Amino acid sequence: MLDRSAGTGNLDVELIGSGDVGTGTFTLTFPDASANLQGQVLARTREAPSIDLLINPTTNARDCSGAPAFFYSAQLTLNGNRMSGRYEPTIGCELLRGGSLELVKR
Repeated sequence: MLDRSAGTGNLDVELIGSGDVGTGTFTLTFPDASANLQGQVLARTREAPSIDLLINPTTNARDCSGAPAFFYSAQLTLNGNRMSGRYEPTIGCELLRGGSLELVKR
């Protein structure tokens, strides 16, 4: 992922689900470990190949205290084993200001 404020980070997402809804967790890591976050993810695939994610950090990090009060939404496009697109704060913190996101299925 590439955030307008935090820079380049690695987003690891684990999802389970049925039908067109999935839930799971995420871990977001940056070169500066004080910016690392963890939290919950909700995915909706009803409009596939367009995928909607709701990202909710549940831990605090540098410039991002007050969790779990922050939410980010992402609109991704599924292409093979990759999803890519943009994410923006719904209710955000200073650390994460939105940017691009790419997920690869492992």
